[in-house]
Amino acid sequence: MKKIILISMIFILMIIMSLILFMSKQNKTINSLSTKKIAYLFETENGNIKGTFDDWLSEDYRDYVLDINNSSCNNNNDFDHLYWDDNAKEVILTDKQESNCTLLFRIPTLLDVCPKDGNLLNCIQNLGEKSKKDVGDGELLRHSDELESGAKDGGYRYSGNMPDNYICFGAGSEEYNQGLSKVCPTGNKYRIIGLVPVQLTDGTQKFLVKVIKAEYLTSDELKVASESKGFNNSYKNLVRVEDSPEKIDSFKWNENLDNTWENSTIYKALNNKFLNSNLKNSWSDMIEEVLWNVGGGTDSTYSGLMSTSQNAYQMEMTGSGKNTQVRAKIGLMYVHDYGFASSNENWPNKLHCQSNDDNTCYWGQINRENNWLYNAINEWTISRNSGNTSNIAFYVESTGRITGYPVNNLANGIRPVFYLNENVKIIGGEGTKAKPYKVES
Repeated sequence: MKKIILISMIFILMIIMSLILFMSKQNKTINSLSTKKIAYLFETENGNIKGTFDDWLSEDYRDYVLDINNSSCNNNNDFDHLYWDDNAKEVILTDKQESNCTLLFRIPTLLDVCPKDGNLLNCIQNLGEKSKKDVGDGELLRHSDELESGAKDGGYRYSGNMPDNYICFGAGSEEYNQGLSKVCPTGNKYRIIGLVPVQLTDGTQKFLVKVIKAEYLTSDELKVASESKGFNNSYKNLVRVEDSPEKIDSFKWNENLDNTWENSTIYKALNNKFLNSNLKNSWSDMIEEVLWNVGGGTDSTYSGLMSTSQNAYQMEMTGSGKNTQVRAKIGLMYVHDYGFASSNENWPNKLHCQSNDDNTCYWGQINRENNWLYNAINEWTISRNSGNTSNIAFYVESTGRITGYPVNNLANGIRPVFYLNENVKIIGGEGTKAKPYKVES
């Protein structure tokens, strides 16, 4: 009898040791995956087995995602009938039997938020809603009613110094996008301004991904001769550009003293010569033709001493800027695009002021260093001064402030801006400067 008891105790001890060893391995797996192990018992409800976690909305775990591959129900890893409802923060198991499930949840990766072959529009929205609001050295912020000094249009915009918001696009990027090259050519790098509302040509409004060229256009790309008296600047000390020419090509907004965008030299060159050469065929098909608000505003409402990024947005997108609209695929950035690209603590500051001593001015050194659209280059915007008889358009000065100048008397750098249609998807890349997103329609 004692022998039987001893054998039984040894057997039980072996089982306990095996369980300890098994749990130790499980814990190592859990820790290596940054997961949280949750035992969960589902209860039958109307033929389905369904349940919620009482503590799921806690700050610690609200952004975790279900790790299907390492979860199990009744020691069965068949999850054909199990899914995670991210909106309701709820696990649904469409089975008619009660199940005791051990579910693992892990910190989301970029592939969870922006999966390969996933929609680019959904990627930007998911990045803004989930834990990856911090993207590189910058942020992706939703401009809700609660965001102070923002656009309050429900869109998502990148802000800060150097966010990871790059895509590879246009003729010449095919080898990178097809995996035949590891490098996206400098001239094919574009940056995502955000996911923003825009009016389509049929009058409806949609949220679309808005992008801007990372580098300035050359005369070869634009098919327009560069102005010899244009603004030149060395790139060697700038971190937001890669090329290093002695000067950039610069162009007049218009050859005539007329600040109507549709009549301008730049509008015609962008939507004819540049579009039909650098963005032809399948690339052009990915660009949505939209209604651009080009009515502008007066100096007092636009770049006056009290104007902020929010003021500029209201004027351009919901105010007098809507008085004139142009149907086109390619444009330039608005004044408000530049303003909102800065860290959001700068948004209440003025976009234009007369003195370096004005500590509420947007163009102070800290503000410049925290705006990913700022490149220390004189750069045209699409925005005009409709209340000035001198036919002025606004541009970003090399100092960082917004100011205006007659459209045919100054030559500045330009970067094309456009909206991608909702069918564009990600086929690779990471959105970084070194590894921009690869896209196709």
